[in-house]
Amino acid sequence: MASSPSHGKAPGFVRADSLHPDQKQVVFYEPVCYIPPMSQDRLIKIQNKETKEIYFTRKNKKTVTRKLELKKYSKKLRKRVTFKEIKK
Repeated sequence: MASSPSHGKAPGFVRADSLHPDQKQVVFYEPVCYIPPMSQDRLIKIQNKETKEIYFTRKNKKTVTRKLELKKYSKKLRKRVTFKEIKK
């Protein structure tokens, strides 16, 4: 196999017109973007007072300064109930 000509491209890149008819063109794909893990300072705990069940969710502390109060499904009561934000 002939070495690929250097055109300032990534190693392994070969121009299609410089290939021999029975050679296959090498195709490179862009790497997948890195997604950093969720920051822990945005993570909050919400709890139901009756059953003491806990859910974790996110909150933008810059725009939402009050304590969160969400309706979520309680597995113990088998219905939607209010969950309030508590300290971590």
